[in-house]
Amino acid sequence: MAATTPWVVLGNLLFAIACGAVAVHLISLAWRTRRTSELFLGLGLIFLVAGFSMFAVSGMGRTTVGEASVPLIALGGIAVSLSVFFQCAFAASTFRLGRRWAITMTFLLGFAELCISVGIVYSLLYSSRATPEFTASYLGMFLLRLPLAVSYAWIAIDGLLQYRVARRRQKLGIGDAALTHRFFLFFIMGTIHCTNWIVSSGLHLQGMTPFNHPLGAASLGVGSILASLALYLALLPPVRYLDWIKQRNLPSEA
Repeated sequence: MAATTPWVVLGNLLFAIACGAVAVHLISLAWRTRRTSELFLGLGLIFLVAGFSMFAVSGMGRTTVGEASVPLIALGGIAVSLSVFFQCAFAASTFRLGRRWAITMTFLLGFAELCISVGIVYSLLYSSRATPEFTASYLGMFLLRLPLAVSYAWIAIDGLLQYRVARRRQKLGIGDAALTHRFFLFFIMGTIHCTNWIVSSGLHLQGMTPFNHPLGAASLGVGSILASLALYLALLPPVRYLDWIKQRNLPSEA
């Protein structure tokens, strides 16, 4: 565990930095252009970092109920619920604009995450102070990741579908290589987060936190590093990277 724990710290740190940098850029862009998609994703990323930062500081999963900070856990749950809502709103407005089912799913997933967070807080408030926090919030912590995983699966699936459409357009000479590659990076980012959820949930059901298991720690750490890289390249790509994409014209050659 000692060898893999630094990967978790580094991965989460890099992902938080990438989320913060991209969020500031997107919100600034939305302020100038009045486009809602950028605003939704920017807010979703900010609330994601804020929520899980509060979970980390609260002692969630690592202490007894009496030692954990229930107010921080409650605030973290609200922040993550808002993150799920805004990330789904981004997917709905970017990939499924005007579809009623997408709007409905956005509200349902956000509300489901909020209800799960309320359930975790309720469980903690009515558990013995000597009870391990992980035991008291066992079911809630498993469910907490589910709406978030669904939102990332949505982004991954629609990112892949849009990538395939954009690649066909490229072959016809009417597509843009950078935009095509951006859709592919959305697919990569969403897939990594879903994979992390599968690994984390499998360990959680066996009574272990991902941080206390070498496979979980390595998955979360390396996965977060790769996801942060995909997010950064998709929304804040360096000029040299864009030039490399255009020169290779990778999607049209695939």
